[in-house]
Amino acid sequence: MMSAFNRLFAELFKKKSRKVHLLIILQLVSAIALTVFMLVIDSGWFYATDPSKFGDDWLTLTLCFFTISFLFLPIYLIISCSETEKLNRSQTWRLAPVSDVSFYLDNTLSSFVSYIYLGILQLIGTGILFLATLLFNPEFLAAFKKLIPEIQNNAYQFVPSIYRFLCILAMIIILGLLVYLVTNFLNFVSQAVLDFLPGISSKFSINLIRLILIVALIWALAKAWNLISPLTFMNNVGLDEFLGILLLFIIDVVFLMVNTFIFSKFFEAKQNK
Repeated sequence: MMSAFNRLFAELFKKKSRKVHLLIILQLVSAIALTVFMLVIDSGWFYATDPSKFGDDWLTLTLCFFTISFLFLPIYLIISCSETEKLNRSQTWRLAPVSDVSFYLDNTLSSFVSYIYLGILQLIGTGILFLATLLFNPEFLAAFKKLIPEIQNNAYQFVPSIYRFLCILAMIIILGLLVYLVTNFLNFVSQAVLDFLPGISSKFSINLIRLILIVALIWALAKAWNLISPLTFMNNVGLDEFLGILLLFIIDVVFLMVNTFIFSKFFEAKQNK
């Protein structure tokens, strides 16, 4: 059973990683286009013929690629959520030799891992471009070398910043999973309601049900935050971040359990069109 679960996960991840590779290429092309546009605006059409500023071009490209990452991650999240819902509803994929629970977990986790995979590729791409900047920009390399001893001598001052960065990174990852789970929940519950009320079939009715669910979710999350907020903001180093991550993790687990139950009991696949 576990081997079937792993094979399905690998197949789904392979399918979704194609979009990741396409998106990372599109991100690089967009960064190059933005870099060229900025250089043209800054120095005119004949800037590319000036080799003395070649190193600056790499620095600009690195910054553009890194900045665009914050746009492409949510874009992929939306695309991936849509694809995940289509696969949940696909009769063809539901014929896989695994239980409904296993299929749901495979589909959701493979989407989530592909989201993390995109982030890793973005970091690798940024690192490669940064190394190219060090190679082709002697002035930047010299300034970076001067900065290294200062960082080493004052490393303790950077610990809180590094910790907060890691906490923010963890929150982004957990929030990414929460987006998948909330999208699943809205789709599963609205479809379950429609199945119990067959007379309601218009898109307006579906959207109205989802709007009601969103309002209910916001209310429930606000209540959960009110319960835990007195424990935060206590000026304790790292406590606020830890409790925030813990709260998000608990919410993820609750949604995962609820979605698994609804999917296995009430959510039926539709015929492929």
